[in-house]
Amino acid sequence: MSTIQIEKGIPAPIKHNWKAELGVMEAGESALIDNEFANSVKAAISQHFHKEANGKEFQTGKAIDDLGNEIKGKFRVWCHK
Repeated sequence: MSTIQIEKGIPAPIKHNWKAELGVMEAGESALIDNEFANSVKAAISQHFHKEANGKEFQTGKAIDDLGNEIKGKFRVWCHK
């Protein structure tokens, strides 16, 4: 499991030297993302690496909050330098 912090920022195309992060939709929250979900998003990022993927929503996977509750809903990929 990886702790993911939501990033606020302006949508921008993914560049080779940019870092992509996962997060739940609510800015400022952090959540635990299971590895399978993280890997599926990484695969989706690499498939669309030259497209504007910042803010792209992924319906698959699950997130767990700090209390161990599952967060349901859409997830977003944030990209920044």
